[in-house]
Amino acid sequence: RIATISVAIGLAVMILTMAVVMGFKREISRKISGFTSHVQVTYVRGVNSLESSPIERSDSVELLLRSVEGFRSMSAYALKGGVIKSDEGVAGIVLKGVGGDYDSSFFADALVEGEMPRVGEEVRYKDLLLPKVVADRLDLAVGDRVEMLFVEEDALPHRDRFKICGLFATGMDEMDKGFALTDIRNVQRLAGWGEHTISGYEIMVEDFPRVEEFADQVN
Repeated sequence: RIATISVAIGLAVMILTMAVVMGFKREISRKISGFTSHVQVTYVRGVNSLESSPIERSDSVELLLRSVEGFRSMSAYALKGGVIKSDEGVAGIVLKGVGGDYDSSFFADALVEGEMPRVGEEVRYKDLLLPKVVADRLDLAVGDRVEMLFVEEDALPHRDRFKICGLFATGMDEMDKGFALTDIRNVQRLAGWGEHTISGYEIMVEDFPRVEEFADQVN
Protein backbone atom coordinates (compact mmCIF):
# COMPACT_ATOMS: atom_id res chain seq x y z
CA ARG A 1 0.00 0.00 0.00
CA ILE A 2 2.80 2.41 0.90
CA ALA A 3 4.52 1.71 -2.43
CA THR A 4 1.26 2.21 -4.38
CA ILE A 5 0.49 5.47 -2.58
CA SER A 6 4.06 6.70 -3.14
CA VAL A 7 3.91 5.97 -6.87
CA ALA A 8 0.49 7.64 -7.14
CA ILE A 9 1.73 10.77 -5.33
CA GLY A 10 4.88 10.84 -7.46
CA LEU A 11 2.85 10.62 -10.69
CA ALA A 12 0.46 13.31 -9.46
CA VAL A 13 3.36 15.65 -8.69
CA MET A 14 4.91 15.01 -12.11
CA ILE A 15 1.62 15.68 -13.90
CA LEU A 16 1.07 18.87 -11.88
CA THR A 17 4.64 20.02 -12.58
CA MET A 18 4.25 19.43 -16.31
CA ALA A 19 0.93 21.27 -16.34
CA VAL A 20 2.47 24.28 -14.58
CA VAL A 21 5.49 24.31 -16.91
CA MET A 22 3.35 24.03 -20.06
CA GLY A 23 0.97 26.70 -18.81
CA PHE A 24 3.88 29.00 -18.00
CA LYS A 25 5.38 28.37 -21.44
CA ARG A 26 2.09 29.21 -23.19
CA GLU A 27 1.67 32.40 -21.14
CA ILE A 28 5.20 33.58 -21.93
CA SER A 29 4.66 32.82 -25.63
CA ARG A 30 1.36 34.73 -25.56
CA LYS A 31 2.97 37.80 -24.00
CA ILE A 32 5.97 37.84 -26.34
CA SER A 33 3.62 37.47 -29.31
CA GLY A 34 1.54 40.33 -27.93
CA PHE A 35 4.56 42.61 -28.10
CA THR A 36 6.00 41.48 -31.43
CA SER A 37 3.33 39.33 -33.17
CA HIS A 38 3.92 35.81 -34.52
CA VAL A 39 5.69 36.79 -37.74
CA GLN A 40 7.19 40.10 -38.90
CA VAL A 41 7.85 41.12 -42.48
CA THR A 42 10.37 43.96 -42.63
CA TYR A 43 13.41 45.21 -44.46
CA VAL A 44 16.37 42.97 -43.60
CA ARG A 45 18.52 45.91 -42.50
CA GLY A 46 15.90 46.89 -39.93
CA VAL A 47 16.01 43.61 -38.00
CA ASN A 48 16.80 44.13 -34.28
CA SER A 49 17.23 47.85 -34.81
CA LEU A 50 15.60 50.82 -33.08
CA GLU A 51 15.89 52.78 -36.33
CA SER A 52 14.24 50.43 -38.78
CA SER A 53 14.82 50.92 -42.48
CA PRO A 54 11.48 51.80 -44.07
CA ILE A 55 9.54 49.93 -46.71
CA GLU A 56 6.60 51.02 -48.84
CA ARG A 57 3.17 49.48 -48.35
CA SER A 58 2.21 47.30 -51.27
CA ASP A 59 -1.29 46.04 -52.09
CA SER A 60 0.15 43.11 -54.02
CA VAL A 61 2.41 42.07 -51.11
CA GLU A 62 -0.44 42.37 -48.62
CA LEU A 63 -2.70 40.27 -50.86
CA LEU A 64 0.05 37.65 -51.14
CA LEU A 65 0.55 37.53 -47.36
CA ARG A 66 -3.18 37.09 -46.75
CA SER A 67 -3.22 34.15 -49.15
CA VAL A 68 -0.69 32.12 -47.13
CA GLU A 69 -2.33 29.16 -45.41
CA GLY A 70 -2.74 29.75 -41.69
CA PHE A 71 -2.99 33.55 -41.95
CA ARG A 72 -5.22 35.20 -39.32
CA SER A 73 -4.58 38.94 -39.28
CA MET A 74 -2.04 41.58 -40.29
CA SER A 75 -1.25 45.18 -39.46
CA ALA A 76 1.37 47.73 -40.48
CA TYR A 77 3.60 49.30 -37.84
CA ALA A 78 6.33 51.93 -37.51
CA LEU A 79 9.12 52.17 -34.92
CA LYS A 80 11.15 55.08 -33.64
CA GLY A 81 13.70 54.94 -30.83
CA GLY A 82 13.66 57.90 -28.47
CA VAL A 83 14.00 59.21 -24.94
CA ILE A 84 11.11 60.15 -22.68
CA LYS A 85 11.85 62.76 -20.05
CA SER A 86 10.30 64.29 -16.96
CA ASP A 87 11.46 66.31 -13.97
CA GLU A 88 12.44 63.01 -12.31
CA GLY A 89 14.73 61.75 -15.07
CA VAL A 90 14.84 60.16 -18.52
CA ALA A 91 14.21 56.71 -19.99
CA GLY A 92 14.99 55.21 -23.37
CA ILE A 93 11.98 53.74 -25.13
CA VAL A 94 10.80 52.53 -28.55
CA LEU A 95 7.78 54.41 -29.83
CA LYS A 96 5.60 51.95 -31.73
CA GLY A 97 3.03 53.38 -34.10
CA VAL A 98 0.01 51.33 -35.14
CA GLY A 99 -3.12 51.92 -37.18
CA GLY A 100 -6.80 51.10 -36.97
CA ASP A 101 -6.21 47.55 -38.22
CA TYR A 102 -4.00 46.71 -35.23
CA ASP A 103 -5.27 44.06 -32.79
CA SER A 104 -4.84 45.88 -29.48
CA SER A 105 -6.51 43.20 -27.32
CA PHE A 106 -3.19 42.21 -25.70
CA PHE A 107 -2.49 45.74 -24.46
CA ALA A 108 -6.16 46.27 -23.59
CA ASP A 109 -6.00 43.23 -21.29
CA ALA A 110 -2.81 44.64 -19.71
CA LEU A 111 -4.31 48.12 -19.20
CA VAL A 112 -4.15 49.09 -15.51
CA GLU A 113 -5.18 52.73 -15.72
CA GLY A 114 -6.67 55.13 -18.26
CA GLU A 115 -7.64 54.08 -21.76
CA MET A 116 -6.16 52.86 -25.01
CA PRO A 117 -4.71 55.40 -27.46
CA ARG A 118 -6.96 56.59 -30.27
CA VAL A 119 -5.42 55.32 -33.50
CA GLY A 120 -6.55 55.22 -37.11
CA GLU A 121 -9.21 57.89 -36.68
CA GLU A 122 -9.76 60.80 -39.05
CA VAL A 123 -8.11 63.14 -36.55
CA ARG A 124 -4.52 62.30 -35.57
CA TYR A 125 -4.36 62.15 -31.78
CA LYS A 126 -1.08 62.32 -29.88
CA ASP A 127 -2.13 59.78 -27.27
CA LEU A 128 0.59 57.69 -25.64
CA LEU A 129 0.14 54.33 -23.92
CA LEU A 130 3.03 54.11 -21.49
CA PRO A 131 4.40 51.19 -19.41
CA LYS A 132 3.49 51.60 -15.75
CA VAL A 133 7.04 50.70 -14.72
CA VAL A 134 8.34 53.71 -16.69
CA ALA A 135 5.58 56.02 -15.46
CA ASP A 136 6.33 55.11 -11.83
CA ARG A 137 10.04 55.65 -12.33
CA LEU A 138 9.52 59.08 -13.93
CA ASP A 139 6.62 60.06 -11.63
CA LEU A 140 4.15 60.36 -14.52
CA ALA A 141 0.41 59.78 -14.49
CA VAL A 142 -2.52 59.46 -16.90
CA GLY A 143 -3.37 62.86 -18.31
CA ASP A 144 0.18 64.23 -18.05
CA ARG A 145 1.81 65.77 -21.09
CA VAL A 146 5.28 64.38 -21.63
CA GLU A 147 8.15 65.37 -23.88
CA MET A 148 10.04 62.89 -26.02
CA LEU A 149 13.42 63.47 -27.63
CA PHE A 150 14.49 61.75 -30.85
CA VAL A 151 18.16 61.94 -31.77
CA GLU A 152 19.03 61.73 -35.46
CA GLU A 153 22.44 60.87 -36.86
CA ASP A 154 24.12 64.00 -38.30
CA ALA A 155 21.01 66.08 -37.55
CA LEU A 156 19.48 68.13 -34.79
CA PRO A 157 17.33 66.22 -32.27
CA HIS A 158 13.56 66.26 -32.75
CA ARG A 159 11.25 67.03 -29.82
CA ASP A 160 7.60 66.20 -29.55
CA ARG A 161 4.97 66.18 -26.84
CA PHE A 162 2.39 63.49 -26.15
CA LYS A 163 -0.47 63.07 -23.72
CA ILE A 164 -0.40 59.93 -21.58
CA CYS A 165 -3.78 58.27 -22.15
CA GLY A 166 -3.15 55.03 -20.27
CA LEU A 167 -0.70 52.79 -18.43
CA PHE A 168 -0.15 49.08 -19.01
CA ALA A 169 1.61 46.30 -17.13
CA THR A 170 2.01 42.76 -18.45
CA GLY A 171 4.07 41.42 -15.55
CA MET A 172 7.18 41.31 -17.76
CA ASP A 173 8.84 44.57 -16.70
CA GLU A 174 11.93 44.06 -18.85
CA MET A 175 9.77 43.99 -21.98
CA ASP A 176 7.21 46.52 -20.74
CA LYS A 177 9.74 49.28 -20.23
CA GLY A 178 10.90 49.12 -23.83
CA PHE A 179 7.62 49.96 -25.58
CA ALA A 180 5.15 52.84 -25.82
CA LEU A 181 2.16 52.78 -28.17
CA THR A 182 0.75 55.61 -30.31
CA ASP A 183 -0.85 56.35 -33.69
CA ILE A 184 1.34 55.25 -36.60
CA ARG A 185 1.03 58.71 -38.19
CA ASN A 186 2.86 60.25 -35.22
CA VAL A 187 5.86 58.00 -35.85
CA GLN A 188 5.74 58.54 -39.61
CA ARG A 189 5.77 62.31 -39.11
CA LEU A 190 8.70 62.12 -36.68
CA ALA A 191 10.66 59.93 -39.10
CA GLY A 192 9.86 62.15 -42.08
CA TRP A 193 8.03 59.32 -43.86
CA GLY A 194 4.99 59.44 -46.11
CA GLU A 195 1.67 57.86 -45.18
CA HIS A 196 2.51 54.68 -47.10
CA THR A 197 5.98 54.23 -45.58
CA ILE A 198 6.22 51.79 -42.66
CA SER A 199 8.70 49.71 -40.69
CA GLY A 200 6.95 46.49 -41.67
CA TYR A 201 4.00 44.18 -41.13
CA GLU A 202 3.04 42.18 -38.07
CA ILE A 203 1.20 38.94 -38.80
CA MET A 204 -0.77 36.70 -36.47
CA VAL A 205 -1.36 33.07 -37.45
CA GLU A 206 -4.22 30.70 -36.73
CA ASP A 207 -2.09 27.88 -35.31
CA PHE A 208 0.92 29.09 -33.27
CA PRO A 209 2.69 25.67 -33.10
CA ARG A 210 2.94 25.83 -36.91
CA VAL A 211 4.33 29.38 -36.97
CA GLU A 212 7.73 28.27 -38.36
CA GLU A 213 6.01 26.47 -41.22
CA PHE A 214 3.99 29.62 -41.90
CA ALA A 215 7.15 31.78 -41.86
CA ASP A 216 8.81 29.41 -44.33
CA GLN A 217 5.84 29.81 -46.69
CA VAL A 218 6.06 33.60 -46.36
CA ASN A 219 9.77 33.47 -47.23
